[in-house]
Amino acid sequence: MRNLRIAGIFLLFATVAFAQNEQTLLIAPVKDNGKWGYINDAGKFVVFPKYEFANDFSEGLAAVKVNGIWGFVNGNGKYVIDPQYDDAYNFNSGVARVKQNGLWGFIDKQGKFIAEPYYEQAGDFSDGLAPVSLGGKFGYINIHGDYVLTPQFDDAYDFSEGYALVSLNGSWGYIDIAGSFVELPALEDLSNFTTEGLSVARLNGKYGYLNTQGGFAINPQFEDARHFSENLAAVARNKKYGYIDHTGAYAINPVYEDADYFKEKLAAVRFNGHYGYINTTGAFVIIPQFEDAQPFCEGLAKVKFEGRFGFINNRGEFVVAPEYKWANDFSEGLASVEWNGQFGFISSLGWTVIEPQFEDAGSFKKVPLINSTEKPVITMEAPAEPVSTVQQSEYTIKAHISSSTQLADYLLVVNNQLHDLQPGIKGTRIKKIAKSDNESFDVAIETTIPLQEGVNEIYIRAVNNNGSANSDVRKVLYYGNEFAQKPNLYLLTVGIAKYEQSQYNINFADDDATDFADMFYKQSKLPEEQRLFKNIVIEKLVNEEATTQNIKKAIYDMKKMAVKGDLFVLHISSHGEIDTQGDFYIRTFDTDAGIDYLSISALSNKWLAEQIREFDCTVVQLFDACHSGSGSSDLIDGLALKGSLSTDVAVRELKEALQSKAMYFFASSSRMQMSQERKEWENGAFTEAMLNCFAQKPYTTFNGQPIVADLNSDGFINTTELSEYVAKVVKVLTNGQQTPKATIENGEPINIYVLPNK
Repeated sequence: MRNLRIAGIFLLFATVAFAQNEQTLLIAPVKDNGKWGYINDAGKFVVFPKYEFANDFSEGLAAVKVNGIWGFVNGNGKYVIDPQYDDAYNFNSGVARVKQNGLWGFIDKQGKFIAEPYYEQAGDFSDGLAPVSLGGKFGYINIHGDYVLTPQFDDAYDFSEGYALVSLNGSWGYIDIAGSFVELPALEDLSNFTTEGLSVARLNGKYGYLNTQGGFAINPQFEDARHFSENLAAVARNKKYGYIDHTGAYAINPVYEDADYFKEKLAAVRFNGHYGYINTTGAFVIIPQFEDAQPFCEGLAKVKFEGRFGFINNRGEFVVAPEYKWANDFSEGLASVEWNGQFGFISSLGWTVIEPQFEDAGSFKKVPLINSTEKPVITMEAPAEPVSTVQQSEYTIKAHISSSTQLADYLLVVNNQLHDLQPGIKGTRIKKIAKSDNESFDVAIETTIPLQEGVNEIYIRAVNNNGSANSDVRKVLYYGNEFAQKPNLYLLTVGIAKYEQSQYNINFADDDATDFADMFYKQSKLPEEQRLFKNIVIEKLVNEEATTQNIKKAIYDMKKMAVKGDLFVLHISSHGEIDTQGDFYIRTFDTDAGIDYLSISALSNKWLAEQIREFDCTVVQLFDACHSGSGSSDLIDGLALKGSLSTDVAVRELKEALQSKAMYFFASSSRMQMSQERKEWENGAFTEAMLNCFAQKPYTTFNGQPIVADLNSDGFINTTELSEYVAKVVKVLTNGQQTPKATIENGEPINIYVLPNK
């Protein structure tokens, strides 16, 4: 790996000097030891890792997650808006979209609501308007929170070039900012945004282009079509891609196996199995030689060569050598790259500016310089995790307080009770931290406290001349009776019915996740003596929440919390797909269309298998997911099909990772079958059967034999009973068209559910 430190120092000097002149700094989020913090462009932490997740900065603030809730920090890591939201997105046009008590609203940079949280759904602002839903209907508000278009639409998308796609009284159409509705003809698929005045639509299996008046400017005639960019659009005919102009005439003949958008007068195309770049006349400027190629941005394009990523200029010369497992796009002249499993940063000249050393990394953004005279900053070192389980009745707390002025006081708060922190009291140690360059008011604290049985909530409060601040809240679980011997259950349930690529939309996958989570939420409310598990931790990700990054993060978090003896249940209802290499992927909300980019944007089953191998506890996987290239457009007599799953691929990849470790894998259908969902169930057949098993709903087989959930009559459902019940009931529900497949190896039956009559 190249590392010319002179060039790196020059770049660093230039960026710091620029930042000082403009009164800004460059800051990027990075992950270290399982937590997220922020570094400057010298690679030094300006905010030590303490967050469960940290976004890139946007408009001077960044959304961060701590203890399961979201707030916003400035470049010093100071909370400008305290953590209080269920979910939060970065600022855009001076406002941020936040979720509180299950509903969405918008706040300004002081944390004041410009639109109170009472919307069921909300989108980001575009063209000065944001879609919101209330009472099942969508409308649009402006950045002052006022309705520009009152809720009246059945569905609504963002504005693009002054138009937005909406559904009204069962018909789709485009509206302008005044709300004038232009009804569109009945279509099989249509784009939710407009580029260069045209949008993609499919009719009778062929793609064409609609104008903003709702008519076809270019008649449907193509097997595939992409949006216009720089006055050209890639289309496919006879499985070959070319480019058309706004009249529909070919500007570049269809001779390519794949074709991307034009950007900076160049477009990536695949020819004879490799990617190169053509100009707007169709001539190759960079000959085909790459395994993958992305559009140009600021004079550089990311390409994959011999299995590694690098960047080329518009002459095809490598500016950044192809030596990285992964590389993100450049931002502020720097890009994060992965080398040997760790992330660092390179410059646009190809120099290594920050050595790879982090578990993950985001992008550098400019943030305003902030006066260092701030409230204290408190970092909890022990307990380090949001939730910890201990066996002893005492616990030693460790923390670091950083302050720019003299500390007036610091206190420990345990279960809302204040405890004074003074040296020598109850074994408390206070150590001042010296700095060589200037006077320091930092202190390190260590103190031992008794724990009450159950949940102990702990945080530290510190006060200086600028005010008081609290650390993140930590929970320490201690159980001194026989209940402590019970394991914890960690449940992650994922359901995606609405995708960023709408052609993959299905009907009830989000309901699958919600209903499955509700079942186990009810279990958590049982009396302690009746429960199988002392704690049930549930995380649900549906639709736009279920991005690849969010799912990975949730799995990481649960892997950190689960210990030997616990149980992790992973339930996914989505599309499953197999790429050209024969690898299995789960299609997430933000997965790119088609199969070419599955390895980049989808959830890899191989990655998932490796994570499961690293769990200290037993893992049960329940996949209502299958191989699909067509999505919800496959309808037979009102029956929605998710496609056919090669269960063998997923099982093989899991076996290779787990080796001799216990494996519990349940798939919704066997090889070459379709997984089904119906309006009468409002669930997939597989999830419907599992829910009915937990509810002990009676069924009979085709020959009249009763299907029993609790085969051994012990009042619990175990993995074997679940497998047998679900296999039989799904056959009944689907009239024999779908057969779930369970693979249980190296493991005994596990009780996972307490029946209502237990």
